[in-house]
Amino acid sequence: MKVNTILNNESYESILRRIHDLKINSKPHFGRMNINQILCHMADQLRMAMSFIEIPLQGNRVSRYFKKQMALTLDGIPPEKVETLDKINQEKEGMKPVGFEGDKVNLIKLMDLFINNEAQYTLQHHPMFGI
Repeated sequence: MKVNTILNNESYESILRRIHDLKINSKPHFGRMNINQILCHMADQLRMAMSFIEIPLQGNRVSRYFKKQMALTLDGIPPEKVETLDKINQEKEGMKPVGFEGDKVNLIKLMDLFINNEAQYTLQHHPMFGI
């Protein structure tokens, strides 16, 4: 299984094109969030990875391992039942959408910061998966 990551130039360019191609009426393929919420959620994920949002590890090693496996395969999990952490949940404490185009630009800036400026942040383990 090929994993798309912004750390791979080919994947980064593909992800960047997909973000630029998004329209305000684009339909999500997974979960309950609308397109604006998804942009903000992705930005919050990067903020979390760069320790701009501090979230302590959840559970223990065993529970994190099984949650990670379930999340990676999503076998048998209805998308509308997948919950995210409150601090990165746009319906709770996560960053709220402001404007569609501005939220796209914000996400792209965070992606660039993540891949080009490691000295400006400290990587944080994912609180639910431990990686």
